[in-house]
Amino acid sequence: RNELVLAHLAKDFSVLSHVLVEMPRLSCYFTPETQTAGRQFLDEVHGPMDARIAWGADEIWVLFYAERNQQQEVERGMHAAPLHISWEKCRGWSMHSNDAVWTPSQCRWLGAGLPPYTLQNCQQSCEAKERCNAFSFHEDSACELRHCAAAPQAQLWHMKGWQSWRRGAPQCLQRAWVKDEELLAFPAGSVEKNWNLIEGQRDRLFLEYFIEPHIVLTAHLQRHAGISITGLEQSFVTRWPFEVLHGLTNVRGGFCCLRLSEELLTAHRLFTEPWWFDEDAADVPATPTGPLRLGVGHLQRIRSPFDQAPGDLSRFRRQAKSRTYHQFFYMLRDSEPFDVVAVSPEWCITINGHFSKHWAEVLAPGEEACESIQFVAGLALRDTEVVVSYGINDCESDLLPLALGEVLAMLRPVRSDANISLDDLEMI
Repeated sequence: RNELVLAHLAKDFSVLSHVLVEMPRLSCYFTPETQTAGRQFLDEVHGPMDARIAWGADEIWVLFYAERNQQQEVERGMHAAPLHISWEKCRGWSMHSNDAVWTPSQCRWLGAGLPPYTLQNCQQSCEAKERCNAFSFHEDSACELRHCAAAPQAQLWHMKGWQSWRRGAPQCLQRAWVKDEELLAFPAGSVEKNWNLIEGQRDRLFLEYFIEPHIVLTAHLQRHAGISITGLEQSFVTRWPFEVLHGLTNVRGGFCCLRLSEELLTAHRLFTEPWWFDEDAADVPATPTGPLRLGVGHLQRIRSPFDQAPGDLSRFRRQAKSRTYHQFFYMLRDSEPFDVVAVSPEWCITINGHFSKHWAEVLAPGEEACESIQFVAGLALRDTEVVVSYGINDCESDLLPLALGEVLAMLRPVRSDANISLDDLEMI
């Protein structure tokens, strides 16, 4: 059974609160009468899969893949709905770190708590002290009351036997839910998964259906006693040049899009790296002015024994012809037709999942390897960093902060062709 968990994070990625998202019933049962084949070894499937959160005009949307029974058929495809969230005042304390204390640069010292130095007394002393929202504690010896910034970074002094505690955030998640009458089910076509919301408006959604060729759909909405789709049309089809990613077309969506302001792009000197001056200016596509939208997609590579770092032959044989995911960044124009204006080279995330620890331990010194299955499902800004949220082997998830300047430096401008006819493309 699949469940969605919505988490509220601090800037240091610590979890301030989390709730299960209440969803309409999404169940699919495979029986001898079911006309559509089921999944191997599965008789039933429940809940949302491959979920993404995106901002609309004045609401948050959640997009996901799901399967449901429709008489004797199976309805498989993309779903979307506004995500409703309620908040409450946080209660209680949480231990931030063990064997560590808050640093004065992060958390101003307010005084000492009252003895005896028990955890309960230390918490009560902080609650009674004005502006106190954190403390450093050592059993039977000390209680230091502190005032920390709203989301202090994880820079602590490591001291054996100490604990650093924080009061809950000003607001915590109380509830998150999707209304049944607002749940949209899109018709299943040749591509069932990995759609993205480029832009959400009250009366329509611009959806990224495919990356290459870049296909944008428009879903027209009616809001009366819920939300329903009144029309779904193909609005724009563009293609990047053949030489991008060596002509590969089997690229798939990850997440789109993180909107970057013109001021932010200008401050980081987008497309002004020194090597550009060595190119023929006439061949370098002009960068669109204004804000742009950053996305990330993925493609699958087939491993061979000769594209890995040095190691034992038996491991090479096990990896040969197995699949691995590679990611790439891309940038869209901020307005219609939302064509691709920049693409990065391929990259991957080195192994760091719980189930990958064994492989990390057997790698040779200086050798690195990437997770076999890694799927980016979110991008967010944290100051001057792009935070990449991704899944590992369909079992775990993690966050990867990257310097925004480094991400933008990876991108290369491209000039997409417009008015492409899908009738001429055999892969669609």
